[in-house]
Amino acid sequence: MKDNHPVALILAGGKSSRMGTDKANLEYQGKKFLEISLKLAAAICTEIHILGRDLISGKNGMMEIPPGVFPEDTHTHPDKCPFCGPLFSIADFISSRNLYSGKFVILSMDMPAMEIFTLKELIHRAGKSHADWVFFEDTERTHYFPSLIEGRIFQSISPEDFIDKGFHYFRKLMEKSHSIETIPLKPERQMQFININSPDDLAFLSTGGI
Repeated sequence: MKDNHPVALILAGGKSSRMGTDKANLEYQGKKFLEISLKLAAAICTEIHILGRDLISGKNGMMEIPPGVFPEDTHTHPDKCPFCGPLFSIADFISSRNLYSGKFVILSMDMPAMEIFTLKELIHRAGKSHADWVFFEDTERTHYFPSLIEGRIFQSISPEDFIDKGFHYFRKLMEKSHSIETIPLKPERQMQFININSPDDLAFLSTGGI
């Protein structure tokens, strides 16, 4: 972690059960999902960690991406508890490395339409608000990815408390003792926030929602 600049955490630990294949290897506009996530992360952060699987060495995953695709300061952090959920992955990464003074941009690997300017807006708004957790929200739903989270909020919580817990649980916990900032999501940006969980999702995104 350099000069308290945000560190990118790419969530890549899901089972891909609904998709039926490893989502990291799926392609959108000619690029693999993981390549897209790495490019986004490298545009806003100098340090990148992939949570969930060791996708660099190939010891845990079926990646065929050559090593040169990974930005220089990219690392992996395989889950101690596989498939225990993204909250566990994030909390375990921060607590195991004692990174409570850091700030982290959380990216989901299955959002290939995300754009760099949206992430830059996230970082800008977080810097102005000094909130512990910043994310996007529209009139219909809350978008917990991407988001910016301060490491200090995990200092009094064990990673095991988050096993199989969703972000709605986390939000309730946060609202009791920490500050939250939500960014209104404009309708023209909603396609960026589509999570690809099934072949139908990918087809919908690839055709521009038609």
